[in-house]
Amino acid sequence: MILFLLIPLMVIAFSWIDAQHLDAFQWFKDHKSRAISRMLIITIIACLNLYIGLYTLFCFYGLFDFSLNIIRRDVEWDHIGSYAKMDKILKKIKWFYFSSKLSTLFMCVLMVIVYKNEVVINIIKDLFIYKFMVKYLCFR
Repeated sequence: MILFLLIPLMVIAFSWIDAQHLDAFQWFKDHKSRAISRMLIITIIACLNLYIGLYTLFCFYGLFDFSLNIIRRDVEWDHIGSYAKMDKILKKIKWFYFSSKLSTLFMCVLMVIVYKNEVVINIIKDLFIYKFMVKYLCFR
């Protein structure tokens, strides 16, 4: 359960690092190296646990740009850059871009709720099985 808190903090840390570069006027012509390193982290997490890996992917997609813009100085929260190729494409479909970000963040919240409920249900099942075993199998 702690991963559901640490992963958004990791995303915010990545956006903080990028914000420091951007506030120092160090623009990114290409996002490939950053994207590859971050996708590698998400892939490693997904190899360990697919559910948490998907949560990480959704969290990164939904949270990164918003947190980057909030951390940066003199930038609106809904700012889309104009330097990278992808930014130029996204500016043309801004409504789709932000609706997909918000729906992805909503998906993250649902994933936490489902995971938490699943854990609670498994605990209840385990307790029931334990009580059943103690009552009917051990004391006959």
